[in-house]
Amino acid sequence: MSGKPFRPTAIDIRAGNLVGILRRRQGLSQKALAAQLGITFQQMQKYECGENRMSVSRFYNILKILDAPFDGVFTELGRGDIYDANTRRAVDALCTMSAADRAMVCALIDRLALR
Repeated sequence: MSGKPFRPTAIDIRAGNLVGILRRRQGLSQKALAAQLGITFQQMQKYECGENRMSVSRFYNILKILDAPFDGVFTELGRGDIYDANTRRAVDALCTMSAADRAMVCALIDRLALR
């Protein structure tokens, strides 16, 4: 070991952000997901912010619980621009909305994407 303090890489941060996005899409709290993994919610927070690295097996188990496909995830991790602060803010807001409001927002996004 080099003795240098751990600094999260861009991939660590993106993987954690992805877990947070997928978790919120499933309507799970950090505490609920952590309980299914047998870890503390504090550890889950550290994974999501990139403070602690997830092993591949932990990441796989998280994706399994969140019903997310493992294949293709690493391609997504390479796309740094889709996990910016505005995207996370939008996902958080969508998770608090009713189904009808989410549908309206998605229709607006579809229209904007076609411009």
